[in-house]
Amino acid sequence: MAVTLYHEDISYYSQRVRLALLEKGIQYESKLVSLANAEIIDPWFLRLNPIGKIPIIVHGDKVVNETARILEYLDQAFPSETPLHPPGEEGKRVNYFRDFADSVFIGDLMAGIYRHPHLLPKFGHFPTWRIPLIIKLIHEDIPTKSAELAEKHPDLKDIYLGKIEEKKIEAWGSPSEEYFKKVLKNIEQLLTEVEQQLQETKTKIADGESFLCGKTVSAADIFLIVLINRMKQYGLGDMFWTNGKRPLVESYLEWMMNRENCKNALPSFNPVTEK
Repeated sequence: MAVTLYHEDISYYSQRVRLALLEKGIQYESKLVSLANAEIIDPWFLRLNPIGKIPIIVHGDKVVNETARILEYLDQAFPSETPLHPPGEEGKRVNYFRDFADSVFIGDLMAGIYRHPHLLPKFGHFPTWRIPLIIKLIHEDIPTKSAELAEKHPDLKDIYLGKIEEKKIEAWGSPSEEYFKKVLKNIEQLLTEVEQQLQETKTKIADGESFLCGKTVSAADIFLIVLINRMKQYGLGDMFWTNGKRPLVESYLEWMMNRENCKNALPSFNPVTEK
């Protein structure tokens, strides 16, 4: 059975699943869903995935959402391909770092950079014009479109009304300075532990290449590289790993991003012209 991936090119969470599919060598059909046009709440998509979020995969009669669940499902459905969740102690470390990287909500990081730039050395290559548009999409466009569609599609009315309420209480786009400092502190702790883990793995595997937790790529690598590559695009390298702060994290990022799978799964941004 073929796998169909519903995603968007620059979607942070979509990048995780695209990279996982490439690392496991799984062929898939690509279906792009426009976030800018709020296609995630179009009737056809909500009937497929009532949560109204991307990415999702469809495999036979199964629809799987949430990136951690998708990666676990891929290991279950395609066990002969590269396992992203190894057994034993290595698997425990993989799950630990996967969950730690997942604890960094990219929306908080992006909005915090936009709202509190004085806390950071500079803004990087992510096109800054996107941020107010994303905030408008979440707090204005999606609720407005949901209200209109609720009247046109009675079978989806409860879902649409739920979306409206969800956006009323969602604080995305306006993290306080104090909260954003906690986000940065959490990242600081994550990368400190990643630096230590990279050294431990490097020492343990003396010959040949090594990933974060072992000899093969894992779910932890996928979650981590998508995060730190996005941080680099935000201009946060100087704050967290360059100039000798965390040399193993810096070299890990460079090495991973030179791999073809990462190049194909994680697009770059033009800070000025990309619109």
